[in-house]
Amino acid sequence: MSSKTVDEAIALQSEFSKSAFEAYVDELAKFGDLTLAITKSAATPLQARASALRSSCAPLKSALDFKVETGLGSVFCRFQGLSLFLCRT
Repeated sequence: MSSKTVDEAIALQSEFSKSAFEAYVDELAKFGDLTLAITKSAATPLQARASALRSSCAPLKSALDFKVETGLGSVFCRFQGLSLFLCRT
């Protein structure tokens, strides 16, 4: 392409820049979608392992269920109905 005036050259360059930028944005969106799909695919086995671990640890958590409470300037650990003084705050 050739232009006979400076205005035509600027207009042609602007059109080219706009189309190049739009193509770049489209490719970037495709890359983002591809990255998301790969990440989800890679995370699926890890999620399954985490769920299995969580379910196997559930009995242990209920057996060791305790709370740490503060009150009257002290810290207590409450475990199966027992209260254990830990320290003063």
